[in-house]
Amino acid sequence: MQSVYNDVPGLHVVAMHTDPTQLDAALTDVVIIDAYVTGDRPCLGIIERLAGQTKVVVSALRWLPELHACLDVGASAYIDKGASPERYVETVQLVAEGKTVPDAAPRSTQKTPLSPREQSVLTHISQGLTHDQTARRLGISRHTVDTYVKRARAKMKLGNKADLTRSMLLANIHGASL
Repeated sequence: MQSVYNDVPGLHVVAMHTDPTQLDAALTDVVIIDAYVTGDRPCLGIIERLAGQTKVVVSALRWLPELHACLDVGASAYIDKGASPERYVETVQLVAEGKTVPDAAPRSTQKTPLSPREQSVLTHISQGLTHDQTARRLGISRHTVDTYVKRARAKMKLGNKADLTRSMLLANIHGASL
């Protein structure tokens, strides 16, 4: 990627680090950071620190709840890891100019796509309860819990229960509703 940026007039790479804590963001106009540079969860603390010094573009696979968390802590834009080098350059240029980046992890216009009962079920599951335990606590059948989970996964376009639980935990950390 460095050669791509260096071939664009007006752009040049001033530093590259595998450890983002070593980056002096005050020397840059825009930082591109892999959202998962520190592991399997987004590095929200690092993104927030960098965003306090410069504009941050988050690079990640398109998993909306976590991208929203990155944007909420100060990232200026998001770009899919599979994007073309030209898209990366375009995004960096737009962010550097203070312009809006199209399709930067759009949020649903509806505040929460989940019903109150679906949220309640998912809250119990994200706290470590099994489907049977959740059913007993809510006074419903296990089959009904399974149905709520299935509907929530479909509404949120998540592939499995682990993704769903992860999304709930992130929403709880950031005080957001899904």
